[in-house]
Amino acid sequence: MPPRSSRNCFQGPEPLSDKLEFAPGICIPARLVSGDYYDYLNVAPGCIGIVVADVCGKGVSAALMMANLQANLRGQVQAYFDSRTGQSDSNLLQPEINALKSRSSPVRKIVERVNQQIADSMMDSSFITFFFAEFDEQQATLTYTNAGHNPPLLLRRDCDGRCFVEKLETGGTVLGLFKDSEYQDAEIQLTPGDVLVAFTDGLIEARNPLNNEEYGEENLIQCIIDNGDRTATEIENVILESVREWTLNSEQEDDLTLVIFKVK
Repeated sequence: MPPRSSRNCFQGPEPLSDKLEFAPGICIPARLVSGDYYDYLNVAPGCIGIVVADVCGKGVSAALMMANLQANLRGQVQAYFDSRTGQSDSNLLQPEINALKSRSSPVRKIVERVNQQIADSMMDSSFITFFFAEFDEQQATLTYTNAGHNPPLLLRRDCDGRCFVEKLETGGTVLGLFKDSEYQDAEIQLTPGDVLVAFTDGLIEARNPLNNEEYGEENLIQCIIDNGDRTATEIENVILESVREWTLNSEQEDDLTLVIFKVK
């Protein structure tokens, strides 16, 4: 696995937050350009949007589809932000703005609108796995929709202080296949010490060249549990080093993206 890179993933800077500590986002392309995407968006005043996505495919065509996703998503998020702050957007019809405003959380509706637009422009049978979440700074809640993406892992502690990992699976099918797909969202009350680890399949499908075994979700979960008391950046470094050791630092087969935050 090559050294760190964050090239061609379209990410914004890590957001400033009173409640969350973000590790630097990581995106390591398998080729010169990446079909992975992560981003941080200003969904509404006091609300941070978190995105991780993966196009089915690699190279230039995957990167172009991901750029299309980014543009559509940012347009929908901007429309919602403008509606919340009293600004107008001439690029959207009023019924579309009203639809975004119809729920206290825009997450599910934004995903549905993005899917409708993506489905009209996808090539052949391509699709995108997509995770979109909104963190409310005041309420310390995370509302998310998972569109066929590898479930992000949320490290928590029970009432006895024992660590466990919750998979964020609520949502629906991948983006781009069915224009009229409907999605669900879920809301989680976060507490100090919780750690969210979101990633693309290039991480858990990284292979050991000696036995061809994948790194796998179980190894990732154990790595998170063993290091949950560390900072977000330290957890990220430990995960990357664990994957490097597993692959014997060999050439990667797929794009790899990793996004981590810890609740302060």
